[in-house]
Amino acid sequence: MTTTNEARPIQMISNDFYSLDIGMKQSILTELMKMFIADERKIPLRLMADLKKVKKQNKKRMGYTLHTDEKNTRKCMKMYYKQYKHLDKYYPKNIDVLWVGSLQRGQRAVDIEKKYEKLIRIKTSSHIWTYTDNKDDLFWINPEVFKRVRKNYSRLEKDNDIKKLDFKIGDVDWYAINISDSDSDELLNYGISSLANEMVYGFTMVFDDVKSRDDYYDWVRK
Repeated sequence: MTTTNEARPIQMISNDFYSLDIGMKQSILTELMKMFIADERKIPLRLMADLKKVKKQNKKRMGYTLHTDEKNTRKCMKMYYKQYKHLDKYYPKNIDVLWVGSLQRGQRAVDIEKKYEKLIRIKTSSHIWTYTDNKDDLFWINPEVFKRVRKNYSRLEKDNDIKKLDFKIGDVDWYAINISDSDSDELLNYGISSLANEMVYGFTMVFDDVKSRDDYYDWVRK
């Protein structure tokens, strides 16, 4: 992309898209479009929307030459490429946030959609996520957590306190294991409730694959 002659600090490509200036964002998104075309893959709708948005914002037509032969640049571009593949699969269009759930959390819940977008962007090879109330945020979690769930399973009511839960965020299906014991059955899960557009209570671990969810569920109940 052609740059202006206006002096500005040199910026290296980064793996944090939100921290980049508008010129670098446009340069990265333009290169990503070329990568998807070269691979003969469908260009993600979110990528096209983001590129259109930054072009409109980039009034000074700032831009950078990306040195794709440089190791860090290649690494970052591969990461962004994967991010947009995930965004296209798990966040293909705007989601309807449950206003009741958001309202009860006040200002903290206003950005739940942005938190969901960030979650999908950092997915990489992770498959299970959850919402934690103390930080009011969404996180990918290590499957090792199920060892603790299984260890504590003896004190749970098998038929009522641990169950499968399916829901949609937008038009995307998610598959969860929900735990609602005496300590959590009255606690509304604000993050997941807002995203799923339905009331969800207790600790909820969300899977991107139904078979994995079912396998862990059966293992915990053994």
